[in-house]
Amino acid sequence: MPRSTRFALVGRRGQLGTCLPPQDTPGCEVTWVERPVEPDADRLRAAVERAEPDVVLALDPEPGEGAALRGLGALSAAWLVMAPEPAAGPALAGFDRVLAASEAVGRRAGAEPWRVEPFPVADALFAPVQDPRVPPRIFFDGPTSAVRDELLQPVKHDFDVLHLAGGADDARLADLLARCDVAIDLREERGVAPRDRIGTALAAGLLVLAQGPLERPGIAAGTQLLAFDQLWDLHDLLTTVRRHPDAHRSIRVRGRRAAEALRASVVLPRLGADLLADVALAGRG
Repeated sequence: MPRSTRFALVGRRGQLGTCLPPQDTPGCEVTWVERPVEPDADRLRAAVERAEPDVVLALDPEPGEGAALRGLGALSAAWLVMAPEPAAGPALAGFDRVLAASEAVGRRAGAEPWRVEPFPVADALFAPVQDPRVPPRIFFDGPTSAVRDELLQPVKHDFDVLHLAGGADDARLADLLARCDVAIDLREERGVAPRDRIGTALAAGLLVLAQGPLERPGIAAGTQLLAFDQLWDLHDLLTTVRRHPDAHRSIRVRGRRAAEALRASVVLPRLGADLLADVALAGRG
């Protein structure tokens, strides 16, 4: 039986806690390496070296990390999850491969990724589609700001909204999602979060209302989720959902099915095999 691919995932706790597969995932052994609060290349290298990885995935790396990981014998890949400015280019130096969670993130970073790979969703966050509450409860995942609060105030005034304004590990996030039926995704929030909010909500079986336009291969408005343009369109959608809570069940089911492609226990073993095969064929970056 072939040996499992050993991964070291380097990132912040808020990222790592919502993208991990179960410990017994076949073909995959994952070690967290929490990035030091203050940049410390030697400390980071030592922590990664202790994991003895085959593949190092650095989530939104900081400058110098690629160089620090050289010479360990492991393949290293930078995975752009948030939307860095083009000035983040130096942070990609030294990595064998660069991944981007979306084409938009790659463009914003000024990078030409080896692959566009949506960020995985921890297996612990997946749940079956449930019968909706009456009235349905709304979930919004995003930090508090004056502009954002002003935009969402009409929604919060008229509907039951659970607002997650800070970080959450997989257990807390799963609990919050289980208490809701509908998730709102705003355009301005994309690429500024340490997780895939749309993918996470779909995985939890929620009805997703996403502000367009969308750049999501395999996920289409009207099929796996509902899209809106302006905030008053969102208010109209929520009014319809409140009046007919189960009217969009088929969309929730299709969205939940589409989220299976984001399951961490599926994504990481496949990604590790593809990275190792590509480097064996084409060499390191």
